[in-house]
Amino acid sequence: MKVFRKQYHPPGTPPGTLIKPLNNSASEEVRPLKIDVVNYNKDDVKSHLNCSIDDCAKYVNNNSVTWIHISGGIEPDVLRQLGFAFDLHPLALEDVINHGQRPKVETYDKQLFVIVNMPIVVEKEIHIEQVSLFCGNGYVISFHDQYDENTYQLLHNRLKKNVNHIRNNGSDYLLYVLLILLLIAVFLC
Repeated sequence: MKVFRKQYHPPGTPPGTLIKPLNNSASEEVRPLKIDVVNYNKDDVKSHLNCSIDDCAKYVNNNSVTWIHISGGIEPDVLRQLGFAFDLHPLALEDVINHGQRPKVETYDKQLFVIVNMPIVVEKEIHIEQVSLFCGNGYVISFHDQYDENTYQLLHNRLKKNVNHIRNNGSDYLLYVLLILLLIAVFLC
């Protein structure tokens, strides 16, 4: 049985509004917010766990690629802070907080916004979870309520290897690799 989680704002809410959406599945467990940052270049990889929004912004620079992975229930205020720190489009931020979006790719001034759906097995049921990704110059920000340790650990392990194709490319290649890993997860589910 497939379970799709859908959460949207109340009808009539103006576009771009960041408020907690209506929860259409009351049995849903909200995980605590966790922000992990991986900063790398061809010579080095550094992982930072449980970061703040201010920490995230300071790792982004011209000499490296920064992957910011946000998991758990994100509050509108935290999303606003992230939007301000990275100049994320308000309509895209609204799509991050509203679950049940169809997969899509949108381009904004200096970034790409992608939504994909990822299957997760929960108590012998397949749940479809939304994964939202922003890709800008030197960074990728990924949002996933249910942190799938196996999928993201594959990428962490690959980045830690001394020489690999990912570390020799930019944030666009990191986005590509994340999308491939999510696609693999679909077939493994």
